[in-house]
Amino acid sequence: MHVNSEDGDRSNLFPMKKSMMPRSKFKTTLMCIGLLGSHLFVAILVAINVRSEDVPEVSQIARKDLPSCFNAPIIHTNEAEKERGGGAVHEKIVFVITPTYKRHTQKVDLLTLCHSLSLSRTQVKWIVVEDSNNPTPLVSNLLSLCPVSSVHLSVKTPRKKTLVAKLFWKIMHGHRGLEQRNIALQWLRDNYSAKDCRGGVIYFADDDNRYDHRIFDVISKTVKAAVWPVGFAGHILYEGPVCHNNTITKWKSWAVRVGTNRKIPIDMAGFAVNLCQLFEKPEVYFDNAWSRGQLETEFLYQFVTNKEELECRGSDKEVLVWHVRTAKPSLYSGYQLEHFLET
Repeated sequence: MHVNSEDGDRSNLFPMKKSMMPRSKFKTTLMCIGLLGSHLFVAILVAINVRSEDVPEVSQIARKDLPSCFNAPIIHTNEAEKERGGGAVHEKIVFVITPTYKRHTQKVDLLTLCHSLSLSRTQVKWIVVEDSNNPTPLVSNLLSLCPVSSVHLSVKTPRKKTLVAKLFWKIMHGHRGLEQRNIALQWLRDNYSAKDCRGGVIYFADDDNRYDHRIFDVISKTVKAAVWPVGFAGHILYEGPVCHNNTITKWKSWAVRVGTNRKIPIDMAGFAVNLCQLFEKPEVYFDNAWSRGQLETEFLYQFVTNKEELECRGSDKEVLVWHVRTAKPSLYSGYQLEHFLET
């Protein structure tokens, strides 16, 4: 049988190409993996270096390091507190700490929280801390009109210098409002003492949550550290302890369902600590080094040694606080944030 010489040459070439292609692809793959690995290693080193420069350690936080705006806070006192004289905590009072930052819905969220606080039968003092270099007129004016005694502070969150550092920080930590909460804790230490702290309770209330005013009555009963369920937290109907007769029967959380290492599965809005605990443990602060999702657990374990020490103050029949977010308004591009805040 006659075979065309041209076809024969092609048949000899094809096996050679097939044998060569896997080798070239393998080399290219190895080069790409090595290149990506080296870039990732450099990115991690840069991120760690920037983090160590930008973020102060918890032990470095001191009165002299606080910003000038913290040294002269804006204090709004309502008429009821003027009659009582303010000062020492001789009766039940809940110190509500709220970090806040500039955005379109900031005023709406703060106003909603103000309404909830004003309905509380328990005495409350609202400590609002802005993520800014100085207190803004918008927040200051709102607090002056709110019928709740308040303290207006501000501290700017340290920003990362590089995009890689920002990405690394967001993936590994991603804490919000940490510096603001620490400044509020420092203000409490500076203005109260172990002698007049017995009736005070500390509660962290984010401005974009929703609160039944009865939750503050529940918070005021805290003896050491108390917990309760929070609705819509952890991507489930509610997260936190299941309480029956002030006893924790079990915990309900996404962490329990997937088996993650989260010793106290609770949302920031789901616990409170007695003010006296702040003076018994003067080194207690929120730490930037804590892993993402562990902020509440690490903070509470500075006051208790195990979950059994926590007081279960929630109800087994209803939820009084919800972890929600106000929907971002749909605006035309011409309406910038600065224009909105001026109105």
